[in-house]
Amino acid sequence: MKKLVLIVILLFINKAFGDAIIKSNYPLAKNNFSKVITKENLKRMIGIIKNINYVKDVKVLGFKEDKPIVYIERYPIIKHVKITGNTFYHAVDLIPIANIRPGTPVKVSVEQKEKLIKDFLEEFYKDNGFLKAKVEDKITESKDGYLNVYVNIKEGDLYFIKDVFVNGKKFKNDALPIGDIANIKNLNKIYSIVRKHFGKNSRVFVYQEKMKTLITKRPFKAIFGTQNIKHNIFHIVGVFINDISKFLNYPIPFTKAALGEGGVVDVYYKVYQRPLNSVSFEGNKAFSNKILKKIANISEIDIFTLQQAKENILRFYKDMGYLDAKVQYKVNKEYTKATFYIKEGNRYSINNISSNCKRLEAFIKKRYKDKYLNMLALKKLINQYHKKLEKEGYIYGFSYKYNVEKLPNYQTNINISINKGYKIILSRIVVKGTKNKHILDIFKSYKTPREYNAKDIEDLYKDSILTAKKYGYFDVKVKPVAHLKIIGKHYYKYIYTFNINLGKRYENGNTVIYGYNHTLEHSIQYMAALPKYYSLEDERRAIKNLQESSIFDAVNLETFLNKKQKRVDRLIELQEGKRGFFRIKAGYNTEQRLVLDSSLMWADLFGTPAMAIFNYNISSLNATYKLGISDKFLFSKNYLGDIFYQRDFEIHNSYYFVSKGINLDIGRRIGNYYTFSIGYSKTRDYVYNAPIQDNGYSNQETVSFSLIRDYKNKSINPTKIGYDNVNFTKSLQTGYNSFNINTYYLIHIIDKIFYSFKFGFGAENDGLIYQRFFLGGLKDMMGYNFEDIGSPEGGKYYGFLRNEIDFPIKSPFNLALFTDTGNVSNDISGITKNIKQDVGVGVFVYTPVGPVRFDVAKPITKIPNINSSIKYYISIGYFY
Repeated sequence: MKKLVLIVILLFINKAFGDAIIKSNYPLAKNNFSKVITKENLKRMIGIIKNINYVKDVKVLGFKEDKPIVYIERYPIIKHVKITGNTFYHAVDLIPIANIRPGTPVKVSVEQKEKLIKDFLEEFYKDNGFLKAKVEDKITESKDGYLNVYVNIKEGDLYFIKDVFVNGKKFKNDALPIGDIANIKNLNKIYSIVRKHFGKNSRVFVYQEKMKTLITKRPFKAIFGTQNIKHNIFHIVGVFINDISKFLNYPIPFTKAALGEGGVVDVYYKVYQRPLNSVSFEGNKAFSNKILKKIANISEIDIFTLQQAKENILRFYKDMGYLDAKVQYKVNKEYTKATFYIKEGNRYSINNISSNCKRLEAFIKKRYKDKYLNMLALKKLINQYHKKLEKEGYIYGFSYKYNVEKLPNYQTNINISINKGYKIILSRIVVKGTKNKHILDIFKSYKTPREYNAKDIEDLYKDSILTAKKYGYFDVKVKPVAHLKIIGKHYYKYIYTFNINLGKRYENGNTVIYGYNHTLEHSIQYMAALPKYYSLEDERRAIKNLQESSIFDAVNLETFLNKKQKRVDRLIELQEGKRGFFRIKAGYNTEQRLVLDSSLMWADLFGTPAMAIFNYNISSLNATYKLGISDKFLFSKNYLGDIFYQRDFEIHNSYYFVSKGINLDIGRRIGNYYTFSIGYSKTRDYVYNAPIQDNGYSNQETVSFSLIRDYKNKSINPTKIGYDNVNFTKSLQTGYNSFNINTYYLIHIIDKIFYSFKFGFGAENDGLIYQRFFLGGLKDMMGYNFEDIGSPEGGKYYGFLRNEIDFPIKSPFNLALFTDTGNVSNDISGITKNIKQDVGVGVFVYTPVGPVRFDVAKPITKIPNINSSIKYYISIGYFY
């Protein structure tokens, strides 16, 4: 019995600690190297570990009791950063510029890194107008390979542009950013203005000679952009915004310069001009110099371009019927001036046009009206006829040639010979060797019969290989075989057979994990869990899960093919963020006024994706706080759950509402964008100032079922949004039931034009006033006040629809035109009676936090005893 226990313990130890012994020059972040490295896969695992950003080298030192001893050389890592002397830029802005984020490996020597930090920061400050900024930095290294970075910045004065000099003389131009900050953007603008001004009639070389800085001794009036204001509303707004921005961002330098003690700079440029190439023509009567210059197409005068220009001019004259034309040229010694001497001769007229294709001959004779020979016009007609043939299916092999026969009395006969090409039809596509749905779907999208296009075959070949590899068939072989059938002289049919051998599907192999310190390994494993076989979709989902867990600041996943064993190994490199953090968000809209949302959070709870949250939200219409735990990956990559104690205070149009209680939600992800959840709520609610007999306390216990689809093509300023929420709620104590549908879609139409629509429908029975429906305000019927529709008692049913179209007017402003339709009623048929409508217009600007909007809405349908005046709204973000 004791031997059996000992064997079990030894097996457990072997399983827990793996086959490898890991040694390193510095302490490594938590990893699972010892568990995944075996004697058999040693070489392969070493190759994968070398790809870790923090690892410099990996060696095998030998074996101990048949276990490999692996030595890992780690780069030094930045642990602590201290920046002093920075007044105008926060450390969080400077750290990424100098590439000194805590946790960053340093792959150069300490001396080289110190120089890089100094160079990066000084360049950043100078690019932003601090022309005399100086940076001193020092790096110290601990025994365990961690670096402390100390940076001291002497920012100096912020300089504003005083004057611009070119070749020693003051240069004036209304577009110059005089009085603005001497940053890289404005200096580039000055360079462009100078280059454009002096390059009008000559070739020009411009370079910045120097910048002369000084501290002004009198008020610098040019700092106020209003002195250069133009009579244009957008320019006026832009100037005032720029002045306000300068003052808010740099109040001290702005004030010092305005009062006469600030930094200003004169910018000096050297400009070298060389006369433009001069090309002239003599003897030309039929065509102007402007036309011939375009035909000659000379950018630089040299022997090659002159000879080419001569050929171009001669070809042009002959095409236009001057068959006896002659062209010569002369050039000066400096090769800056060239003169073309032209002997035009007589222009030939057309006696007859013939062709081996009578249809073409008739087509040209019907449309060619010129008495004289004009091969450019004839070629244009031939191209038109070619397009006509393409529409008939002759898309391959078209060619033509022509012969011009000189006749007496300056006449010509034109003979055009064409090969109209071939009509080729792709009759059928046959797929052999696979029944894989994903592969077959690609071929089904190509409907046959269709006009043959070689690119279609090439695309099918590439897409079938890419799709196969997306699902783990990395050894796929695709062989397209064409079968040709001749139908007539100019008519062919193709049948293409794609022989596809998918090969063996690769399985998911070992997962090497590096960089988790507090998180449990099994939590990472189930967030990034994969099925037996590889697919790109599962890999992307794993990355998204790790990113959405709120545990990691950085996630990197790489895959490595093991062709011998038909497996895909993964390397997951992680960088944990702060576990505890405080977030505060502020917003504004004219309905809720200032909205503050603050959260105190503790992530990575118990080494899992669970997060403890205390949230407080307040506006002029509500005050809410909640305390609880949220887990986006509830012991699985598919499940999520929340449990919160919550207290609400809400001000409504016709009542006040207070609620406190517990909310529990458990959900399951369905694909990438859908979530199905079941919720349970037990609250004690209080209503007062209500117009009906719902005042007082009530205990509520409900269960709800929700299906949500939430899609955005990108997180910041998305161009495509799809949001659907279907919810059913049932009371466990009363007869109350509620059903809701909410939909919002943003659709890109063309260029920068977008269409969006919002739809909502709800139905309930036996609900109290706060469970009934109202419309009106920022989120739905914008032409009406908050909850005007349905007031004062609310309704059992509601319907709502908004249509909106957005388009740019003048950067950065966009215009929105919208209309709202909706109603609230106590019976479903009443929704369509006396429908409420409004129309509105909005102006908005896109920002990283969403659009900032100003809206004006006017009700079309009036409500008795309710003010129907125009409504104004200011808001930030999307509301749906």
